[in-house]
Amino acid sequence: MLADTPPPAGPGPVSFVLITPTGGLLTRGVDGHAVPDEWGALYQETLWAAVAAAVDPHRRLVNGIALEHGMRAKVADVSPDVAATMPELYPPNPLAWAMLTILGAPAGRWHGTVAITGREDEDGLTAPLTDHQFGLIGHAHRQALRPRR
Repeated sequence: MLADTPPPAGPGPVSFVLITPTGGLLTRGVDGHAVPDEWGALYQETLWAAVAAAVDPHRRLVNGIALEHGMRAKVADVSPDVAATMPELYPPNPLAWAMLTILGAPAGRWHGTVAITGREDEDGLTAPLTDHQFGLIGHAHRQALRPRR
């Protein structure tokens, strides 16, 4: 590394969770180091490429939704009406509907795989999920799977 080149910023490895339309709850980890983007702002390229590939492998367009306890959900940037016309690309994800509502998101019908990421700092860098956040996600998953009476 050149002496005048600063080391990458960011938290190092970053964990996130995926909620699949088939009911899977998967944990993923990637390099969370950030490098300056074309405007000079720090960007976690590896993290966001992995999230986009998981959430919208067809167009890689992702939107974020604030959750409680500093978490964020990342969903495919496609309206429910459009998703309904392409269920093979964006299948309904009722598990995510329930889990995200439990975790503080507004009620919504989410399609495709949904990611949950950790807290963003004042520079927009995303931290790994904490043990507490993993516990909240696990609780939401158990609640969402409980039979309704």
